[in-house]
Amino acid sequence: MIRYCSDRGITYQLVDLRERTPGKRELDAIASAAGGYDKLIDTESAAYRKKNMGYMTFDPEEELIENIELMRVPVVRTDHGIAVDPSDAELESLFGK
Repeated sequence: MIRYCSDRGITYQLVDLRERTPGKRELDAIASAAGGYDKLIDTESAAYRKKNMGYMTFDPEEELIENIELMRVPVVRTDHGIAVDPSDAELESLFGK
């Protein structure tokens, strides 16, 4: 995402989710755009492996509120929508290119 924006001269702002944790309404909006809270969980993350979540039944919303490091990143938000870990095609759609 950083390279995509840099190559195209698109200004962007990076936000560290550990420093600025999204609120409930913001998480709801991101989850809605992604297709649900379960789509936000990064099953490849160290936090997921550390908690052995692959063997658990859990509420994704609850887990994300408790531990934001489980969230897939980057989250890209523009006037055209929100995408989580977007492909180049999704980025082009979001930036109106």
